[in-house]
Amino acid sequence: MMVVSSRFIGNVATPFFDSSDNIEQGSGVGGAIMNSAGATMVLSDCCLVDNAAETDGPAIWTAGVDGGAGVAEVGGTCAANNAVTGPDAGAGRDCNGVFDQAQNSCSPFNACGEGVCSVSTM
Repeated sequence: MMVVSSRFIGNVATPFFDSSDNIEQGSGVGGAIMNSAGATMVLSDCCLVDNAAETDGPAIWTAGVDGGAGVAEVGGTCAANNAVTGPDAGAGRDCNGVFDQAQNSCSPFNACGEGVCSVSTM
Protein backbone atom coordinates (compact mmCIF):
# COMPACT_ATOMS: atom_id res chain seq x y z
CA MET A 1 0.00 0.00 0.00
CA MET A 2 1.20 3.54 -0.70
CA VAL A 3 0.18 6.37 1.63
CA VAL A 4 0.92 9.88 0.33
CA SER A 5 0.32 13.32 1.89
CA SER A 6 -1.87 12.00 4.70
CA ARG A 7 -2.29 13.15 8.29
CA PHE A 8 -2.83 10.79 11.20
CA ILE A 9 -3.62 12.90 14.25
CA GLY A 10 -5.03 11.83 17.61
CA ASN A 11 -5.75 8.15 16.89
CA VAL A 12 -5.82 5.56 19.70
CA ALA A 13 -5.33 1.77 19.66
CA THR A 14 -6.71 -0.12 22.64
CA PRO A 15 -7.15 -3.83 23.31
CA PHE A 16 -10.91 -3.37 23.13
CA PHE A 17 -13.08 -2.53 20.14
CA ASP A 18 -16.85 -2.72 20.42
CA SER A 19 -18.16 -3.94 17.09
CA SER A 20 -21.79 -3.81 16.03
CA ASP A 21 -22.25 -7.43 17.14
CA ASN A 22 -20.85 -6.67 20.64
CA ILE A 23 -17.73 -8.78 20.18
CA GLU A 24 -14.69 -7.17 21.77
CA GLN A 25 -11.67 -7.19 19.47
CA GLY A 26 -8.45 -5.23 19.29
CA SER A 27 -4.73 -5.51 19.57
CA GLY A 28 -3.62 -2.40 21.45
CA VAL A 29 -0.91 -1.77 18.84
CA GLY A 30 -0.67 0.58 15.87
CA GLY A 31 -2.20 3.83 17.11
CA ALA A 32 -2.34 5.40 13.65
CA ILE A 33 -1.42 2.53 11.32
CA MET A 34 -1.07 -1.23 11.72
CA ASN A 35 0.87 -3.04 8.98
CA SER A 36 0.20 -6.78 8.99
CA ALA A 37 2.66 -9.63 8.49
CA GLY A 38 3.76 -10.07 4.88
CA ALA A 39 2.58 -6.59 3.87
CA THR A 40 4.59 -3.70 2.49
CA MET A 41 3.68 -0.06 3.07
CA VAL A 42 5.31 2.99 1.48
CA LEU A 43 4.88 6.42 3.09
CA SER A 44 5.61 9.80 1.55
CA ASP A 45 4.97 13.29 2.94
CA CYS A 46 2.80 12.07 5.84
CA CYS A 47 2.32 13.41 9.34
CA LEU A 48 1.78 11.30 12.49
CA VAL A 49 1.08 13.37 15.62
CA ASP A 50 -0.53 12.73 19.04
CA ASN A 51 -1.37 9.07 18.37
CA ALA A 52 -1.46 6.51 21.17
CA ALA A 53 -1.32 2.74 21.62
CA GLU A 54 -1.95 0.64 24.69
CA THR A 55 1.02 -1.65 23.97
CA ASP A 56 3.38 -0.79 21.08
CA GLY A 57 3.64 1.29 17.92
CA PRO A 58 1.67 4.42 18.75
CA ALA A 59 2.44 5.90 15.33
CA ILE A 60 2.98 2.82 13.13
CA TRP A 61 3.25 -0.84 14.14
CA THR A 62 4.48 -3.49 11.73
CA ALA A 63 4.73 -7.24 12.25
CA GLY A 64 8.03 -7.27 10.32
CA VAL A 65 7.81 -10.96 9.44
CA ASP A 66 6.59 -13.33 6.72
CA GLY A 67 8.50 -11.84 3.81
CA GLY A 68 6.93 -8.39 3.77
CA ALA A 69 9.22 -5.42 3.40
CA GLY A 70 7.52 -3.72 6.34
CA VAL A 71 7.32 0.05 6.07
CA ALA A 72 9.42 2.22 3.79
CA GLU A 73 9.47 6.01 4.16
CA VAL A 74 10.53 7.69 0.92
CA GLY A 75 10.63 11.32 2.05
CA GLY A 76 8.86 14.10 3.88
CA THR A 77 7.18 12.08 6.64
CA CYS A 78 7.37 13.40 10.19
CA ALA A 79 6.09 12.34 13.62
CA ALA A 80 5.73 13.84 17.11
CA ASN A 81 4.11 13.11 20.49
CA ASN A 82 3.17 9.48 19.76
CA ALA A 83 3.01 7.55 23.03
CA VAL A 84 2.36 4.18 24.65
CA THR A 85 -0.38 4.57 27.26
CA GLY A 86 -0.65 1.12 28.87
CA PRO A 87 1.42 -0.59 31.57
CA ASP A 88 4.67 0.23 29.74
CA ALA A 89 3.95 3.97 29.57
CA GLY A 90 7.10 5.89 30.38
CA ALA A 91 9.28 2.79 30.00
CA GLY A 92 10.94 3.81 26.74
CA ARG A 93 8.28 2.23 24.50
CA ASP A 94 7.13 5.51 22.89
CA CYS A 95 7.91 5.60 19.17
CA ASN A 96 7.70 8.51 16.73
CA GLY A 97 8.07 6.27 13.72
CA VAL A 98 7.76 2.58 12.91
CA PHE A 99 7.75 0.01 15.71
CA ASP A 100 8.90 -3.34 14.27
CA GLN A 101 7.51 -6.19 16.39
CA ALA A 102 9.92 -8.81 15.00
CA GLN A 103 12.94 -6.64 15.89
CA ASN A 104 11.33 -5.15 19.03
CA SER A 105 12.66 -1.75 17.96
CA CYS A 106 11.63 1.71 16.79
CA SER A 107 12.84 3.46 13.65
CA PRO A 108 11.94 7.13 14.20
CA PHE A 109 10.95 9.64 11.54
CA ASN A 110 12.08 13.27 11.52
CA ALA A 111 10.32 15.45 14.08
CA CYS A 112 7.43 17.57 12.84
CA GLY A 113 7.95 21.33 13.05
CA GLU A 114 5.43 23.61 14.72
CA GLY A 115 2.24 23.84 12.65
CA VAL A 116 3.40 21.31 10.03
CA CYS A 117 0.44 19.04 10.71
CA SER A 118 -2.18 21.64 11.47
CA VAL A 119 -5.71 20.69 10.56
CA SER A 120 -7.69 23.11 8.42
CA THR A 121 -11.09 24.06 9.84
CA MET A 122 -12.48 25.17 6.51
